[in-house]
This record gives sequence, structure tokens and C-alpha cells, in this order.
Amino acid sequence: MILDDAISFLSRLVRDSQAHNTLNSRTIKVFFHKSPSRPEGDSRGIEHLDYEIVAGGTTIQSGTTTADGKIEVPITGGQAELRLKFGGNPVATYQFSLRDDAFEAATTVIGVQRRLRTLGYHLGHEGDNKDGVDGKLGQKTDKAILDCQIDQQIEIDGVIGNDTLSHLNKAVGGSAQT
Repeated sequence: MILDDAISFLSRLVRDSQAHNTLNSRTIKVFFHKSPSRPEGDSRGIEHLDYEIVAGGTTIQSGTTTADGKIEVPITGGQAELRLKFGGNPVATYQFSLRDDAFEAATTVIGVQRRLRTLGYHLGHEGDNKDGVDGKLGQKTDKAILDCQIDQQIEIDGVIGNDTLSHLNKAVGGSAQT
């Protein structure tokens, strides 16, 4: 699944994570795509997914994805829930919520992790929110940096250099000092 506010990616977290499937935005464009391990040409969208969006306990939108697999999720009252449905029953649920406080400085490990996580890169289940944001460099953070560099066609060196840092800040907002 691809999220597009710039373009963001969403990774699944463990069920008891406090940041379970959360992103920060006012409207998120979510694209459900076929697995990259199964090449089927350039058309990767998953169409005919039934969904509903719930905010404040009320369904505010429902529909079916088209050929591009896109769903626009409005964040109402600071939160929204996207429910994928099969046979009228929810089979997958994604929680979206706004984060209005500033990110940690991009020059810190936790600041880089927060930006990578917001873009949907999987960092594991460590940290206070069990979302992988723990302020420690490790294999999962290293892999997320490399994955980001590959995805964005930035020099693939596993280092948060100027190009990688610039991309992270542009994609999620902020500057190197923010």
C-alpha cells in the first residue's frame, strides 16, 4: 500500500503498539498495490476493494477502489479509521491520526527514525510506542535508510547524507535543524 501526501508508505505494527498504523496529515491518499514480488506490469493498483472511513463513530465515506487502488482518507476531528471490507465485514483496519507537535531534530537518530517511520519504513517494534522509533541505530534502521535511498534513487550508501536528509525533510516537512 502506498500513501500519497508526498508519497508515503505504511507499515504494519504489532497490535498493542500505541502508534498502530498512524500517520500525520489532513487528507491521505492511500494506494493499495500488488506485491512487488509478483511482477504484473506497470498496473499495480488493486481495484474492487470495498472500504469505509469512520470518524467519531460515524461512517463518513465508503466506496470501492478503482484500477489505481486509491482511497482518499479525510482526517476528521484529528482521527479516522479506514476499514477494508470483504462481504460487508471489515478484514483490515488502519488508524490515522494527526500529529501536531514538531518532529525531533533531523540531525538526531530519533529524528531520522521518526521521518522514516512516517514514510512507512518498517523499523521493528522497539521504542516507547513499539513502532521502532527508539533512538538507536540498528539493522532495521540501517535497512530502512537503504530502502529509502533505493526508493528515491538517492546514492545508496546507508548514510544519512545531505541528499537523504533533504528528501526526508521534504517528504514529511521540517528542516535539518527542526
